Amino acid sequence: YAEVISQLESDNVSTHDWAVVVMAGDGQMDPKDIDNLLTPLTRVPFVKGDRFSHHEGLGRMPKNRRLGSWVLGKLTSLASGREVNDPQCGFTAVTVDALLQWDWVSEWQGYGYPNWWLLNIGSDSIPFESVPVKSVYRDEKSGIKVFKFLPRISLLLLTGLWRRGWNWYVRGEGKTPIISRLAVTSTWFSSLLLLTTLPMLVLLEPPSLALIPALFGLLAVTWKLDQNEVHRRLNRI
Repeated sequence: YAEVISQLESDNVSTHDWAVVVMAGDGQMDPKDIDNLLTPLTRVPFVKGDRFSHHEGLGRMPKNRRLGSWVLGKLTSLASGREVNDPQCGFTAVTVDALLQWDWVSEWQGYGYPNWWLLNIGSDSIPFESVPVKSVYRDEKSGIKVFKFLPRISLLLLTGLWRRGWNWYVRGEGKTPIISRLAVTSTWFSSLLLLTTLPMLVLLEPPSLALIPALFGLLAVTWKLDQNEVHRRLNRI
């Protein structure tokens, strides 16, 4: 995307009704799906592929990749506040007008870029849609080592979750209602306090295991309150 932006700005071309589609050259994306990616751009500025929802399934995708993608889908959804089934699919389309407006597009390079993208989409409350795309796998071997890649991206997502929570609920960016700010910060910090102290409490007082349901309850309440704020921001657009 950085190269596309540089080219557009240097050539000073008209951007109206134009879009950019990213399709990797590894043969794992079907060009027949491009039309499916472009169609929703009349409603939203960004569309991404979702291999999990395609009617042919995941095909010959290796089991470790399936597991890694599923786990990262859950983590990315939590961190971004938006439902994401297949965050690692890089088959995407974006309007050129939107691409030129987003100042964070070129701030991350390498593995994890799709997750970084979705973190910013969530933080800025940008509407997007996912569409089914075909998963094409033959006998290729990925250069990604899941057990090294997963912790690194998990740290990225945790950082993104913390940044969004701090900006929305502590600093109040985006005119977050004061009630939401107080509710989320109280449940969130209570959850963190319980999470960090629970192991020591269990060692000293084994009955403290009974606090585990309370921890999950606090996290569930925090998630629900956050989802309410996500929907409020999207409905405001």
